[in-house]
Parts: sequence; structure tokens; C-alpha cells
Amino acid sequence: MQNFTNLDPICLNGVDTYLFDLDNTLYHESTGLMDAMMLKMREYVANFYGVTIEEAGGICHEYWRTYGTTLRGMMEREKIDAQEFMDFVHDIDLSKIEPCTNTLAGLQKLEGRKVIFTNADHFHATRVLERMGLADQFEGIYDVIWADFQPKPARETYERLMKHLGAKPENTVMLEDTQMNLKTAHDMGMKTVLIHGNSYPEMQQEHVHQMAACMPSWLSGVTKMTNAA
Repeated sequence: MQNFTNLDPICLNGVDTYLFDLDNTLYHESTGLMDAMMLKMREYVANFYGVTIEEAGGICHEYWRTYGTTLRGMMEREKIDAQEFMDFVHDIDLSKIEPCTNTLAGLQKLEGRKVIFTNADHFHATRVLERMGLADQFEGIYDVIWADFQPKPARETYERLMKHLGAKPENTVMLEDTQMNLKTAHDMGMKTVLIHGNSYPEMQQEHVHQMAACMPSWLSGVTKMTNAA
């Protein structure tokens, strides 16, 4: 199956807003950045509960499935200090993140407003964007703090963002590496793009309109399709 499956150039007509997830979406999963953050989450949970790293991994997964993020689960169950958690988890080495000229060129050609919509915090997002040379390509960063710690895929957060931007779902494209976050966008009427990295889905779900292995591939495809229209 090719990267571009259901979304043709006509479907992009009228699109004026693009919501970009950050981690494992804007940059490729091969950087290992998300793996490093997941390990830090497990370490935090292991230290908090006095359990092994393996046991903490199970807790993190349960909280992610139930609450959208491990952080939200810890806040609901234990009333932890959210900033302390984020500072610990995002204290990672970003040296594997490098400027991506293909992503930059694609974003510069993509017409419409572009924003970051992430379950991480503003500090982490800013660091990553600066490392990638993309800090000036987005008009705003909408992080988990802005969302009052109601992370994706909470529909109320999507609705709040749409209202804040003055955007219409039918004129919006959301790009994500997490399918359950795309389902909310699809249910609201947005167009959805799954950035799947090295994990190609066995089948395309109804809430995924388009798939690409990485962001440069998607941006390049959009540019070629637009020019051909």
C-alpha cells in the first residue's frame, strides 16, 4: 500500500489548519527520543510506588490506556505534582534530533496555519523544534498545560482548541502517530494522517484517512499532489 490512500488533492481543498503532534510525528521514531521518555516515566513510577521498572511499565500502560497519558493517571490516582513529573520525564538528551531540511522545506510550502498539538509540555516542544530548526514554522504550541491536563484524546480539549483557533473541523487536518488520538479528530469531522514510522498497520482503520512513514514523506507527497491538481 502506498503512503497516500484515501485523501486526494480535492479533499485538501478548503483546508486551512494543520494540527501537528510532536513526538514520533514531527521527527522519526528512530531517534529513540520517545523511548528515552518512556524509560523516564517508568523510572518515576517505579520510584513513586517502590516497584520494579517492569512493574512500572505495566502501570504506565494502564494509565495511558485509561487516561490518555501516564501523567494524567498519576494526577488522578495520586495527586502528584505535574510539573515535577514533566521536568523529570523531559530531562533527556536531544542530541539525536537534528535539523531536517526536507521537513522545513515541506512546511514552508504547506499553505495554511500550522500549530503543534502535544501531550508534552511547552518547554519540551520548544527544545525539540529549536533542535530541528522549525521553531518559526508554527504559530503556536498547545501543550498539556494549556489543555488543563486533559490530554489527547479527550474530545473537550480538541473542541477547546478548535474554538480558540476559530477553526472548523472539516477544514482541519490532524497528523499523529497515535491512532486513538486520530479517532477523536475523525469523529469531529477532521481529516486525519497517521505517521506510522517503522510500524506499518496491518489494516487501515476508518478513522485514518491517510498514512505516511514519516513527516518528510507526507509533506513531499502533499506538495506533489497540490502541484499536479
